[in-house]
Amino acid sequence: MDVLTRMIENVQTTLDTGTSLEGDIDTEQLTAKIEHFLTWAEGEDKKLLGEMLVDKGVVSGEDVKDALDIQKKEYSKKLGEILV
Repeated sequence: MDVLTRMIENVQTTLDTGTSLEGDIDTEQLTAKIEHFLTWAEGEDKKLLGEMLVDKGVVSGEDVKDALDIQKKEYSKKLGEILV
């Protein structure tokens, strides 16, 4: 976050003064972290909510199955609403 904060401050200074500040921030590590997060996020969004909750140990597979059965009868309710 420190790198990102410094980058934002540099942009603000550049906008305020009209003078460009370049070269004092190494962005390779920040770029690598962002790419890692995006790769992780792409994989996570392919999982269904029930799968994610079971994987995290929040609910059991049986809880999800029961909630899905209820959802078939009460289609306006969301899965998370039923599980709560």
